[in-house]
Amino acid sequence: FLFSRADVEQLMAAATSTIRWRLPAATHTTLIGLLAVTGMRVGEALKLDDADIDRTDGVLVVRESKFAKTRLVPVAPSTLDALAAYTAIRDRLVERHVPAVFVSVRGNRTIYACVQETFRRLCDIAGVGAAAPRKPTVHGLRHSFAVNTLIDWHRAGENVDARLPALSTYLGHRDPRSTYWYLSAAPELLALAARRIEPGLVDQLARSLQPCKGSSPTGCSGSAKPALGPLPPTGTRSACSSPGSATPRRSPRTASTGQISTLPPSPGSSTTSSTTGRTRPGRGT
Repeated sequence: FLFSRADVEQLMAAATSTIRWRLPAATHTTLIGLLAVTGMRVGEALKLDDADIDRTDGVLVVRESKFAKTRLVPVAPSTLDALAAYTAIRDRLVERHVPAVFVSVRGNRTIYACVQETFRRLCDIAGVGAAAPRKPTVHGLRHSFAVNTLIDWHRAGENVDARLPALSTYLGHRDPRSTYWYLSAAPELLALAARRIEPGLVDQLARSLQPCKGSSPTGCSGSAKPALGPLPPTGTRSACSSPGSATPRRSPRTASTGQISTLPPSPGSSTTSSTTGRTRPGRGT
């Protein structure tokens, strides 16, 4: 599932208006916006410490991520403003036990399971992806960022092959070939790419997007991921059920953080650095 700008705005609004407690509401609102405009992995965002936000140079330092890489992620000034607004609210509401940017009401680092569960609930509340064959996931924000960037480049007539290594570095991929995987993520992107290569490929690519038939449980051969299971009942206690559940608020209030810009800086203009150790081959998305 690929998220549109409107989808992201609806999810952020749902987090602000339906999560009962102010800190979790601010945390999930800011986190969703950050993931949408940077394409960061969820784990990378949750590992951010305050010291990793460089407001002078306008970059986030992503340390020891997948494939043992450390890189710099340039962000827009509005993104830095939203992060600053969030950290100000956070420091007023909780005493942290860790240097993490995103924390729980107990002052500990926010965990992935909490983000994943809350994100699913917010999608249900906002109706995002309701008609999609597969339920949206928080990792889809990263895929959407990459696909939308490639679509924008194709529409602008950019030399995508020449700029793809910059996007790969920005996303933290070990090899540009991993980024080519996103070409299969959206029919529009496939069509744009095909028209620039050979007009006759458009029909061929369109046919390749038709549902496949096979003997596997998913209906396709290969290692397709099964659909996500149902959400736990509203009353079920979990890592996020109290107080961070996306349940109706007792009293209305205004948004608690500044809005993160949905227009990120172009990955092609980023300044990045990375250090890699020995790793096994992998997709690296």
